[in-house]
Order: sequence, then structure tokens, then C-alpha cells
Amino acid sequence: MPAVFHVLNGDSLDQQLPASVEGTRIVFRECLVDGPVKAVNEDDFFARRAEFLFITYHTSPAEYMQGSKLALQKLDHLPAGAEVNLWFEDDLFCQVNCWYVFWRLRTADCRLFVVHPPAQSPYSFGHVPPSDLPDLLAARTPVTHLQELATLWPAYAAGDNTQLVAIAHQLQGAYPHVVPAAEAQRDRMPANNQAGRPMQALQQIIDELGTEEFTLVFREFCKREGIYGFGDLQVKRLYDELLAGRR
Repeated sequence: MPAVFHVLNGDSLDQQLPASVEGTRIVFRECLVDGPVKAVNEDDFFARRAEFLFITYHTSPAEYMQGSKLALQKLDHLPAGAEVNLWFEDDLFCQVNCWYVFWRLRTADCRLFVVHPPAQSPYSFGHVPPSDLPDLLAARTPVTHLQELATLWPAYAAGDNTQLVAIAHQLQGAYPHVVPAAEAQRDRMPANNQAGRPMQALQQIIDELGTEEFTLVFREFCKREGIYGFGDLQVKRLYDELLAGRR
């Protein structure tokens, strides 16, 4: 029997997944959608990530290296013929992490599968009862076009959103969920003297609700812009920047 691995996008899913689901778990503790990702080599990449997360979110470098870095490096030591199940949602936050995994496993001798959240909850496994997660695993789909999928990461890391969207459209037949995520990344960037889509959405929400109370604004942002998958920390940074510019 081949060794079985589950790459889980965060500790919440790790806690949610029933113990009856057999296999080694690798928890992806990163938010590559946020902060610098372009680097000259792997050591530089992890150093830049550790520095950013320490400055921005006060995650200690030691915690990052022992948690996030070591978990990601486990992807380099999978046994030959292993079955690897990738548990990532369809929002941009999760997709960027998934693109990195595709790139990291592009030459691995293993069988890759994607475990999708249900259609009614594409941006959150958290809304799925734990008892239903084994059914999602049973409905997993094998990864095809791995080499093409792996090119999403370097396009993202280079900030080449034109190329990113072009690759996504080439993969649309087999992976339609990649297109909205890639387009959300493109629209995230300021253009033509206009703020990016998330910032515009926050401005509109504040104006429509008539309040700057972050809890209310964040809740509405998640409803309208779930494609981004941003947590409260990412939205709060945008929110603070927006308010600073208004005053």
C-alpha cells in the first residue's frame, strides 16, 4: 500500500478532520497571498517570509522556522509512489498556497489528488461537518496538467498577473476554479489611478453601512469578496490603510 499524505491548509482543518482519516498530515501554515514571495533562492524565501510575518503579525522567526518552514520542507521528502491529497479551498488565499505546493511537487514521484470543498461552500471547509469530510476525500480528483499548474506559482511570485490569468484560462477546462482566483489577484492591484478591488470594496462598504466599525465592515467584506479568502488580519491592514488615507 502506498503511503498516504494530507496537505491541509491550516490548523483549523487539521483539528476538524476526523482521526479516522488515515494518513500523515502536513499542515500548511502560511499566508503566501500576503507579503513578499519573490526570492533568489529557498533560504532567501524563508528569510523574507519570516521577517515579514515578524514585522507585520509578530510571529517570531523561531516559530516560523520550526512550524511553517519545516512543514513545507516535508514536501521534499515524500516516499516514492506516495498518494498526496491537497485540501485547499477555491479562494485566492488558499489557491496561492496550493499553487506553491504544485510548484514544490512538480518533480516528485507521487500521485496527487485535490480534495475540493462542496459547491455550496467553495471558500470554506469550515462550514462542512467533520463527519462529511471523509466523503469529500472519497470524491477527490486526480491532479492532471501538473506541470502547467506548477507555472502558476512563478507567475504569481513574479507579480506577472497577465501571465497568471493567461495560464488560468488555459487550465479552465480541467480547473475552472483557478480562473476566478487568478482574476481576483489581477484585480487586487491598483490600476489606472484606481485602488485595487479589495480597497474599493471596503470603501463602498463603509459608505453604504455608514460606519467604520471594523467588525461590521469585515463581516460584509467576507460576504461580498469571499473570493479573496482574507482573514481579519489581512482585511484590517487594508482597512487601516484606507482610513489613514481618508483622514
